[in-house]
Amino acid sequence: MNLSSQDLRKMEMIAKKMQGKDEDEVVDELAKLIKSGQAGLTPERTLEMIRAIEPMLDTRQRRKLAKLSAKLRKY
Repeated sequence: MNLSSQDLRKMEMIAKKMQGKDEDEVVDELAKLIKSGQAGLTPERTLEMIRAIEPMLDTRQRRKLAKLSAKLRKY
């Protein structure tokens, strides 16, 4: 799966909005932004991106993304 520079810019903008928030708050807000379309990514595209980057992450980072994945699959 290829991550476009546009996808990376979207992720960077979202990350900047989340600075200073606790982990659960970030996961909840990200899931809402993605599901509503405000993040510029579909839930399916986000799950693809998560699967693509997971092998490069440590256990702690994977656990955080697993929380987001679960919320995106929930509905």
